[in-house]
Amino acid sequence: MTNNINTQCQLPEHFYDKDDLARMFLNRKIYIWGAGRDGKGVFQMLKRNGYQAEAFFDSSPLLWNEGGGGGKYRCLTPAPF
Repeated sequence: MTNNINTQCQLPEHFYDKDDLARMFLNRKIYIWGAGRDGKGVFQMLKRNGYQAEAFFDSSPLLWNEGGGGGKYRCLTPAPF
């Protein structure tokens, strides 16, 4: 785990490593907020590291039918949450 200080706004930055992922996701279902470009990037990063997303959440009704991760996973409405 690496922590750096962003001198422009003085906020700590955190860069997650494989050990951090293992601690966060051990025995948990993974859901990704956002089925657009950034969400798909998170999906690919998780996949490369041996994790599987359960589904995406997105506020865009257009993506609910498309599916997240290029249609590979469900894309759900966040309305109940």
